[in-house]
Amino acid sequence: MSIFRRVPQSEFRWIRDVVVRFVTSRYWAETLRLRSLDENERVKDIVEFFEKNSNIKYSVGNVVLYLISIYYYDPKTSSGEAFFALLFIERDSSGYTIKINYLKPEPEFLKEHSEKEIEKRVEEWFGGFVRLLEKTLSSKNPVANKLVEIATYSCWKAVITISFLYEIYGDDILNDDTIPGIHSVCSYKARFFSNDKVVVIPDLYLWVVRDTRSNKIFKYETGYRRGKHYEVPQDDKIFFEALFIGSRDLFEPDAVFVDHLGDKYAFSSSKAVVDGKEMSLVAVGTYDPRRKYWDYLKDIFVITCGESGENGCSAYSFNWGQIIKGMNKIKEKAPAGTQEAFPWYIIRSEKTHVKAKAEVAKKFIERNEWEILPA
Repeated sequence: MSIFRRVPQSEFRWIRDVVVRFVTSRYWAETLRLRSLDENERVKDIVEFFEKNSNIKYSVGNVVLYLISIYYYDPKTSSGEAFFALLFIERDSSGYTIKINYLKPEPEFLKEHSEKEIEKRVEEWFGGFVRLLEKTLSSKNPVANKLVEIATYSCWKAVITISFLYEIYGDDILNDDTIPGIHSVCSYKARFFSNDKVVVIPDLYLWVVRDTRSNKIFKYETGYRRGKHYEVPQDDKIFFEALFIGSRDLFEPDAVFVDHLGDKYAFSSSKAVVDGKEMSLVAVGTYDPRRKYWDYLKDIFVITCGESGENGCSAYSFNWGQIIKGMNKIKEKAPAGTQEAFPWYIIRSEKTHVKAKAEVAKKFIERNEWEILPA
């Protein structure tokens, strides 16, 4: 059975509008609990709607899953739209748990030259994700529920990233912390996740996949006619490799700075060695010391320094997506509210590059009014 079904534009819009109206009428509540499916007339209607219009249906034990994955193509404009909706029903002794939501890519992502190209793009987005759902449901793998919730959270980039990971690693991603980690970000239980296969930091628009076998790194790119993973340029690759190596030790703040307005900013750092080159990673963000929780991650810098004393230091900013020459420029690119604290942190952190400390000390030591607290 095909994962995707082409439908006329009128049918596409009708199916899309029915699902969207139901979801929005529930104030975006993805999960419902009912004693009986007949208890709520609107729920009964939407279940019947999915039964009639789903092109994929799985039934395993006390779980039923309906998937509507459709697209249309207009040859006159060489464009189309795609729509993916999921209805999950689980029965237990007390009743039914129902989860429902949809994903709808932006139309400009499907402005291609042929129907074949549109089919390819839609397959890239949803294909691996749907196949993993099928495998995990049939084998009763506990990861299945996390995949369902990722879809019902409308975590669009996660669905695309998981499909891409499946293309590279196949079933291997069912045997580690990859999917639970991505789920923790989609459910807002964590601000970031990383392992040897993926780095996910939504605050910095980072959904990055590493193919450990081919030594390639891919970053999800948004923007006009994108919406897919592209290989990281060679000039930037070393910094992304450092991120994979150093990120798992990066997110424990070792300093919290309080400005004169009482706003709190956290800094943390880690080390990485890539191709024999020592690098320092510095994360900057807003932080709640009481909950020990990052409210928002504003940037991550990877600092490198020349081999000789004559060569200065530079950094790669993942927020700006560019290499910054000179520690003075790094200070200028530091997030608002942290420019004065940034030099002091570089100097005092045990994990920042010795040459970076020396360059900062030479240029930026000055009086300040920051209060430094334990993390």
